[in-house]
Amino acid sequence: CVVNAAPPVRPSPPWYHLPDPALAAPTRLLAALAPLAPEAAHLTVLCPAAGFGADALDELAAQGAARLSGHPEGKAIHLPGILAFDLSPAPVERSRLLETQLAEIFPRLEATANVIDAGVFHGHLATVLASCANESTLERVRALIRSAPGMRLPRRNEVTTVAGAVKQGGIVCGDLRVRGRSVSAWLCADGLRVGGAEAVVDLVGSLTAS
Repeated sequence: CVVNAAPPVRPSPPWYHLPDPALAAPTRLLAALAPLAPEAAHLTVLCPAAGFGADALDELAAQGAARLSGHPEGKAIHLPGILAFDLSPAPVERSRLLETQLAEIFPRLEATANVIDAGVFHGHLATVLASCANESTLERVRALIRSAPGMRLPRRNEVTTVAGAVKQGGIVCGDLRVRGRSVSAWLCADGLRVGGAEAVVDLVGSLTAS
């Protein structure tokens, strides 16, 4: 998806910015649940070093080597801290940014989000708990996800990993649970790749329609 945003000092031509890659998989799930009319959602997203740029990947590798060898890791420059083999809750501002972008994409959705930085190179892992206006069944929600472009359910006995999802592409949606109006699941994807590809399609459509 692409968010249409024009700075007040330059109202024309329109400006476009891409939603945070952490939202690529959750927004696809919420869009798939549209027939159930999602009213509220809570997201927890684990974000990789790739979101901080190529230099951050090298820095994470150096941190990992230092920790394995018992040497001091040194000061983080491109990453928010020492993340190798670790997790770190992101500043609250980043969670609020996701909430703001979700409100732009789904104006009727009441959303909250938590962002956690993970010591992995690529790929996002998200959990989503959505409350919908309409009740549903597990079978119907599974059918909605199967019909959503780029999404799939895990195969029987499949061990899903973030690295595997990055390698295969697309979005894996697992541990799907439906209780009345509540739907929850986890999502594995390379948000940078999935979000970028979707944004290109939407952006071209927006430009050709204008």
